[in-house]
Amino acid sequence: MAGKLGNTRAVCKKYYIHPQLLDSYENGTLTPWLQKIRLKREQPAYGGLHADEKCCWRF
Repeated sequence: MAGKLGNTRAVCKKYYIHPQLLDSYENGTLTPWLQKIRLKREQPAYGGLHADEKCCWRF
């Protein structure tokens, strides 16, 4: 999507990705969240969000 909008990587990092997500990835604390998402990915949507979307929201 960013390519279609003509945005650079720097713009995407600054405006599309929450800084805490990048920090968590870099310091290794994102792994437990990713494992939760993998386990819940196939669960059906309830209340408008899929289980993996809810996990991201809680993060």
